[in-house]
Amino acid sequence: MSMQLPNPQKPKRSHKGLIVFIIIFCLAGAYVGAMLLMPAPTPTMALTVTSGDLDTGEEVDMEWPNIGSAAIGAANYGVLTTNNEGEATPTASIAKVILAIAIMHKEPLDVGETGSTITITSEDEDLYNSELAQNGSVVPVQIGYDLTEYEALQALLLPSGNNIAITLANWAFGSEEEYIKYATNMLEEMGVTNTTVADASGYSPSTVSTPSDLIIIGQEALTYPVLAEIVNQESATIPLAGTVYNVNSDLGQSDINGIKTGNTDEAGGCFLFSATRTISGKQITLIGAVQKLETLSDALSVAPDLVDMGFENFVYAEGVPVSKSVGTLTTAWGETSDVIAKDDISQVVWSGTSLTRTVTTSPAISGTVGKVTVGNYSTDLILKTDLSKPSIIWRLTHPIDMISG
Repeated sequence: MSMQLPNPQKPKRSHKGLIVFIIIFCLAGAYVGAMLLMPAPTPTMALTVTSGDLDTGEEVDMEWPNIGSAAIGAANYGVLTTNNEGEATPTASIAKVILAIAIMHKEPLDVGETGSTITITSEDEDLYNSELAQNGSVVPVQIGYDLTEYEALQALLLPSGNNIAITLANWAFGSEEEYIKYATNMLEEMGVTNTTVADASGYSPSTVSTPSDLIIIGQEALTYPVLAEIVNQESATIPLAGTVYNVNSDLGQSDINGIKTGNTDEAGGCFLFSATRTISGKQITLIGAVQKLETLSDALSVAPDLVDMGFENFVYAEGVPVSKSVGTLTTAWGETSDVIAKDDISQVVWSGTSLTRTVTTSPAISGTVGKVTVGNYSTDLILKTDLSKPSIIWRLTHPIDMISG
């Protein structure tokens, strides 16, 4: 009888170690994946510029004329301050500036150009004799003589020829009546609301305006380089008339470079004037107007002081120093860069102007990290040096920073 030996069983393998390994591997993979995919912590910014109102000082008192009305403004600033403005009063020859603007619309002319030729007719000669009989300011003309457009504008704006005003209106618009219609619509489009054009020369007392309106008109005139050039000329040579002189004897005083005088019994002494100076690196063209003074001499005598006082009222308001550090940006992984303004938005403003600086931030390691706005101007805040992204090692070894960032 044979004996059967028992069949030995193989020992069972334990899977617990493998399971733990797999779990650890998965957790580690999940951790690494999370740390790598998680957004980097937001950098922190510390700025030396803040939001708030800027100090623009207090407006300097203007010493206005004892009579009449006046206003001060500046190109691109509009009307800044006024005195004794009431109803519109006669402009006298300042109205010729309106005609000059209309001519620029109708027959554009650039500096260096002479423009079309205007041949004097018998009607133009009659206009001269008629204006001369009324003691109006005139420039001699004669049938058959030619004036270029440029020469006609010189005769209009320097010696202030009333006859030339009507000649130009007839030439460009067909008649003085058609010019009046055109000028009325043009002023409305310019936002000039208290001015009435009744004639081309301003001799009519029904052609009226206010100093505030005249500043807008003067500002518009100076946008045409050829007009700005002419009103700053002391004299000119005109066919037949010879040398003519600018009635504006203030040219050069207190930097005055224009624009137009006016004087009639009804208007009194009137003066629309301009002057240009550089203030804190910015060129400012001041524009002023006085009306209803006793004489033209009075109007001319007050203008230089008004110019000087007006310029004293402009102050520098720093929005943010350009290209200089206005703070720092620091990352959690130890990199730092200065924050700078991309552009200069500092401004020269009229004293007492309400000016607010607004600062917003959007921290990042490159590109734009904020914005500064002052009035109507804005600039981006940027990093002086772009920063690197956090390394993989840093991400994996700083989980708390990654999660809390």
